[in-house]
Amino acid sequence: MSTKMTDVKFDYGEESDVLFINLGSNEPSYSQEVDDVLLVEKGMFTHWITGFRVLGFKHHNVAFLIVLDEIKKVVEEETRAMERQFKDKRKQLPALPNAIKRRLKQAESEGILSGA
Repeated sequence: MSTKMTDVKFDYGEESDVLFINLGSNEPSYSQEVDDVLLVEKGMFTHWITGFRVLGFKHHNVAFLIVLDEIKKVVEEETRAMERQFKDKRKQLPALPNAIKRRLKQAESEGILSGA
């Protein structure tokens, strides 16, 4: 997912005192708490970061630079996690054809694939 600077939108809810940071994704999202002030929004299907919520933005007198620092940490952690997951998947892929072949032979010998 690439996000252009023009895709990033800020919206502040005066009544709720919540700063919404939307990264331009239209994917339905869920929230994960980072701490008492920051929530990260992730896509329901991709689990990629789609935005952030800063709770009590004015009430806590949250400095925007602190928020940006926390967001940077979350993005870096997510990036490392995605890289690890990708490496794990790449290690599994070469063995996959043999595993499928073994399972197909087993299903065939059990008569599961008979008549197919």
